Amino acid sequence: MTTIVILTVVVLTVIAAGAVIYTAPARALAKRQLSEEECKQLNDITETAVRWAKQWLDTATGAEKKEEVLRYLEEKTSELG
Repeated sequence: MTTIVILTVVVLTVIAAGAVIYTAPARALAKRQLSEEECKQLNDITETAVRWAKQWLDTATGAEKKEEVLRYLEEKTSELG
């Protein structure tokens, strides 16, 4: 019985630590506020990527299109900082 309690506490501690480590970058990003101009620019880049995927990836699956759009967005946003 005591072993189960100890094991449960250890597992919950590991899960809690993992959650803190995993969510820290997301919290940092959420705290950063985009200016109106940055938000508009990000929306424009996203619309361009989605239009490109719809027009040129006719035979690709939805998942493949999403991956290409994400790759494009990551590339462009890293260029912009």
